[in-house]
Amino acid sequence: MIAAWMVYAVVVSIPIVFGAMALGALLRRHRIAERGVWIAGVLLALGIPLLRFLPTGASAVPTGPVGIVDLGLPAAMVVRESGLLHRLEAWAVVLWIGLTVFTAVLLARSVYRLLVQRRGWKPAVQAGEDVLVSEDVGPAVFGFIRPEIVLPRWISDVPQGQVDLIVRHEVQHIRAGDPWVVTATLILRVVLPWHPG
Repeated sequence: MIAAWMVYAVVVSIPIVFGAMALGALLRRHRIAERGVWIAGVLLALGIPLLRFLPTGASAVPTGPVGIVDLGLPAAMVVRESGLLHRLEAWAVVLWIGLTVFTAVLLARSVYRLLVQRRGWKPAVQAGEDVLVSEDVGPAVFGFIRPEIVLPRWISDVPQGQVDLIVRHEVQHIRAGDPWVVTATLILRVVLPWHPG
């Protein structure tokens, strides 16, 4: 049952999300990289609910007019199948598809806007690295296949030592694979837009 699984995924994921937030804040306070905590949090928040689909052997679920809705909580709930249950299931699927389409459209629109802006960005070299200079985008890394460093035009007013630090910071994002992590997270956001993880 899709609706029950969605509820289960939300219930399981919320403590994982809050745990990742708390651990991330603690690591940040001690100036320790928190990237691994967020990656592990996302994988756990998505992975644990998916384990519900693994086969566990013979099923004790009765057939006929009575079905079991197991939320993975201490007890299972027995629910009589009814028209209401089928409508709830249908609405859960419609909600999922609708949110996925809506999120995909928002993401596509954002990517398109950046690609249009990208045409006006000028190549330059800063701190020994090839960069792109934009009017107001950045500092950031753009793209995931061939990531590029984008710096805003106002960066020319910043002392060179700080510019070097900014560029090195963005290079570290590329070396750590952050563009791939962000891209994977955006894809998951489109596929599971209702999921708190």
